[in-house]
Amino acid sequence: MKTAKAKMDNKALIMNDLLLKSDRFVVIDIEVTSLSPNKGGRIIEVAGVKIEGGRITETFSQLVNPEQKIYQKTIQLTGITNEMLEGKPVYGQVLPQFYRFIGDAVVVSHNAMFDWDRFLIYFFKKVGIIARNPVIDTMVLSKLYYPYRKKFGLAEMCAETGIQMNRHHRALDDAMSAAMLLLYFKENLAPQFAQAEETIPEQLELFAVETPSPTSVSIPKVLKIKRVSYWEKQITKKKKMERIYVTTSIGTVYFDVPTRTWYNKDVNDAIDFDALQQAVLTYLKLDSIEELCQFRNTK
Repeated sequence: MKTAKAKMDNKALIMNDLLLKSDRFVVIDIEVTSLSPNKGGRIIEVAGVKIEGGRITETFSQLVNPEQKIYQKTIQLTGITNEMLEGKPVYGQVLPQFYRFIGDAVVVSHNAMFDWDRFLIYFFKKVGIIARNPVIDTMVLSKLYYPYRKKFGLAEMCAETGIQMNRHHRALDDAMSAAMLLLYFKENLAPQFAQAEETIPEQLELFAVETPSPTSVSIPKVLKIKRVSYWEKQITKKKKMERIYVTTSIGTVYFDVPTRTWYNKDVNDAIDFDALQQAVLTYLKLDSIEELCQFRNTK
């Protein structure tokens, strides 16, 4: 039986080969309100740095309104205030744009288990996206390349490699630092850890999963709208939640009226919300999104 260290080393070697064989990456970073989305944690900033042909070609950066007040500890760590987030788009509006930016590139993150696995995969599903991109974790690679180190945070690894950091704990700055770290690894360290050619195809099959196109993810053909109902809840004197729930043959989704944004409640599949919205309008015999916002049937 392989030890935990052996499994981690093998995972790092697979990522190392993926780094050597790939030419398109999107290095991502997020800032959040707390440590777990299952316990109320929300994304407040998302950023990506696109690398093509060994050079940075494009960036993406957006503050995200978490629709709740953020803690003072988060403000002190990130410098992001409640005032900065007021009026910004919600995650249901931001994440589909962000995934279009990522496309089918290899996703890179420093501590991907947190940024990608714990948060982005969770919230992508909420907006109908099943993301299966291959992933490289520069923290995992750092442990392979620098086994004598005890700390492998982004700041420590940038100091180790001579990469200058700007505003730590702001998404675009950290994504840019991680992108520079990746390029440094690819040029200087990855070739030293390349595996024998005959072992690479079998190992890389772990990453050979189909990545749904963010512009063409379709609703399963078995989809059938069964029920549409309006729901509301008064949160405060000035704030009211308004949703239109749509029960389908494969689960439930809902339309958030104030932000005009669709969300997945429990469908275990990718969802094309543009097509779904048109199907709902047809089902209700409505002509526009404005009419859908006025829909109030609760039966």
